[in-house]
Amino acid sequence: MVARAESSPLSVAVEHFQRTGYTVDWKVTVSYGELRDGCSSSSCEINLSFFGDAGWAGRLTSFYPMLGSAQMVVLEGRTEIRSRVTSIQATWGQLAASPQVSIDDGLPSTNVSVAIHTADRYADQNRYAATVYFNNLPRCGADCALKLIGRTAGGDGVILGQSTALNPYGGSVEFETDNRAAIVELKASWGAASEVASSAWTPVALDIIKGHSVSQAAAKWAAAESATTERCIEYLPVGPHAQGSSLNDYQLECESGVQAGLSMAQIFANLVATFGADRIGAWLAQHNEAQNPARPTSETAPEALEWPGYSGLDGAVDEDENRSGGAPPRLDGIFERSLVGQRLHNGRVENYGFDTAQPASRQALEVMRQCVALAHRPGALFSEDDCASKPIFSPGSDVLEATRHDADAQLINPSWGKLHYQSRASKALTGVPNTWYNQYVCDGTGGVDKQCDEFPFYASLEGGPGTSLRYIDAEDNAREGRFYSYFLRACGLPSGDVASDDSEFLVVPIPLHGGPKTSAWCAR
Repeated sequence: MVARAESSPLSVAVEHFQRTGYTVDWKVTVSYGELRDGCSSSSCEINLSFFGDAGWAGRLTSFYPMLGSAQMVVLEGRTEIRSRVTSIQATWGQLAASPQVSIDDGLPSTNVSVAIHTADRYADQNRYAATVYFNNLPRCGADCALKLIGRTAGGDGVILGQSTALNPYGGSVEFETDNRAAIVELKASWGAASEVASSAWTPVALDIIKGHSVSQAAAKWAAAESATTERCIEYLPVGPHAQGSSLNDYQLECESGVQAGLSMAQIFANLVATFGADRIGAWLAQHNEAQNPARPTSETAPEALEWPGYSGLDGAVDEDENRSGGAPPRLDGIFERSLVGQRLHNGRVENYGFDTAQPASRQALEVMRQCVALAHRPGALFSEDDCASKPIFSPGSDVLEATRHDADAQLINPSWGKLHYQSRASKALTGVPNTWYNQYVCDGTGGVDKQCDEFPFYASLEGGPGTSLRYIDAEDNAREGRFYSYFLRACGLPSGDVASDDSEFLVVPIPLHGGPKTSAWCAR
């Protein structure tokens, strides 16, 4: 789509404007004639702005022109715009403006949608978590509210949550609620006594965990012609090894079902019953076995919603592989600054070969956001406050395969986010040699440049049989081991044969290609 408008001395040509959810990719050419000096120092920039139904809505970018000569400047970028765009205009201070170029960005004048993240069945209640996205909500008085409404089979709507603190021109609201009712549909509604705008009803299956549907995955299993040990190994390549077998615990459960003559659908139901919907949902999220059918398409929701996954401070997505590790949420500003301040006070390890090119304050912010996200996982054994006060070992992009293994293992067992140091000598005295894993089968494919990596670490109370084993790059494995030793030495953690506050520390992996490098943080 190309739109043009011409005026002297400014004109704009919109060469590309493509919306995906709330993200817009755009390319605009700004042409200007011989601009003469006369603007104040604060308004000499040429601003490229966008307008919506309510008028001026924001700025795409700005630049300083070359005075006294005609120029053509090509600008492009990706911008999050939550309200509908109707036109684009270039201005030079108060001295010149191009005509507004009309835009048809495809977003309805009023739009409300719902993304369901969790709909989990408990013994005496059900838990729902969803995000409502909206733009250009009509005015309807002081009592207007955005509501998340659930409907039972054959029943009336029940308000699960509502919010009035929002900008009606565009944004999102996260809802999380418990309710005894078995909700089969969700929708968002905007209004007061009467409804002014709403989304469509979105079907809900009471087994959506972390944005993935256990039921939809079960359909794939049900489609299998027969249950075999080979399918157990194929469908369940990664899992915990608590039973000390070369097969992971999921494969063992599956194999038991095969021997009992069960179908693949029945075996899957047994997996959910044995290990819990939350753990199986986390496994589905890790392996992308089945996408949540109730999740909105890219036309109605931003791409950065995927959970888990990690977007980083600058919104950079790991294009290499969207791995586990959590998507660090933007925290409350005051709380976030408090966490970062405490973390910086306790100190980052500045020697021992750790890369310190990234400012400590920026790195602390990334580690704190990731740590808080991990602390909120069901099964985690540490709190938000621990993120600021406990020693932290944070593997990063410089040992990427090791970091990804650490993150994936924590996804399977969130309790492994907190470990306790036990020296290699003490571990060996317990009858667990450092070659213990040779009796087991490592996940993945070995080779001359691969080593079997274990997490939790051997030199920890939690290390040994029952941990996660995976073949990873040999150099990444060796280098993370060195970093871990440096961390223990720098922070002076004492070895212990039983869990104690003195020997405990947190492991906060950030598995982002090109993201923050490994860092270590002590406690005073």
